[in-house]
Amino acid sequence: MEAPRRGPGAGAAAPRVEVKIEWDGLDRRMRQLTRGIESVMQVVPSPDSRTYAFVAIGGIEEGRGGPAIYTIGDDGTRLTRVSQSAAPDAAGGPPRGRGGLGGGGFGEPQWSRDGRNIFYMQGGGIYTVAAPAAPATDAVATGGTGRGARGAGGGATPAVSAPAASTPRRIDFTVRLEVDQAAERRQVFEEGWRVMKNRFYDSNMHGVNWAAAKDTYETLLPNIADSKNCT
Repeated sequence: MEAPRRGPGAGAAAPRVEVKIEWDGLDRRMRQLTRGIESVMQVVPSPDSRTYAFVAIGGIEEGRGGPAIYTIGDDGTRLTRVSQSAAPDAAGGPPRGRGGLGGGGFGEPQWSRDGRNIFYMQGGGIYTVAAPAAPATDAVATGGTGRGARGAGGGATPAVSAPAASTPRRIDFTVRLEVDQAAERRQVFEEGWRVMKNRFYDSNMHGVNWAAAKDTYETLLPNIADSKNCT
């Protein structure tokens, strides 16, 4: 929710920002940040766009084939592992096999607004970990390509572990969810009807009056008692 504006110009619409992508020469402006055979996915830039958080599965570090969250500078330096997927422990760690990437449902990194922490999901829980602080200068490089490591070669980029102070911490929370089942069923019905109308390969619907079909079956919505087979 946006706070109300005060002072001169209150109530005035915010100036419209025009976004223009310069496609010409884009291939020459691109640069590779990571090296190696790792599978990189779910890349999320920090609020200042100088650091990227991403999930990688295998290939970056020997002996660490499971999914892990890394950060890397926009110049390909400072590759740091901030969190590693692990098996559950007696202390109530995240369980395996509950969706997401790899064992434990590991992934979905998001930055905090101040860029100091990274949130992510694992095993159905939400965790937070401190993001590595960027050095004062770009002189410290851990490999890769870019301003701080040109000519580093095509080998895999070595990664360093985040400091012990950045141990992931689980965020416990409780959410009360109320579902209007009647409204939900109507929404599912509307979307299903619309998808078939707009995407069916035969625009004539094989001669079926699709609008009339909607009128017929829409009247049955209040009589649905079980939503398990309403797909």
